[in-house]
Amino acid sequence: TIWRELRKWLYFLPWILLAILVFIIPITTILAPIVWLLVLMWIIAIQYIDYAADNLNISFTDMLQTLKQEPIIVLSFGATIMLALFIPAANLIVPPAAVAGGVILWGDLKNI
Repeated sequence: TIWRELRKWLYFLPWILLAILVFIIPITTILAPIVWLLVLMWIIAIQYIDYAADNLNISFTDMLQTLKQEPIIVLSFGATIMLALFIPAANLIVPPAAVAGGVILWGDLKNI
């Protein structure tokens, strides 16, 4: 489990650095909020879908390949979780619900 979390962080790091780089480059700062939101939506989706994949002993690389086949679905799942986390009292029940949603989404993605 520790190695898988480390693997996730090593995967997330270049994406986060790219998003930060977009904030620094003067011309691209217009796109920076959009890039940052897309990166966060992808990271959140991976984080919550990974519970199901890890429980089924599916490698991180195989999970990423499956998620990359349906990026719009995965990004919309991440966006929904991100928006739900902004609701003051709901942010206490959103993480467990997101794990359940990630398990359901993983099952649907494997059947597509």
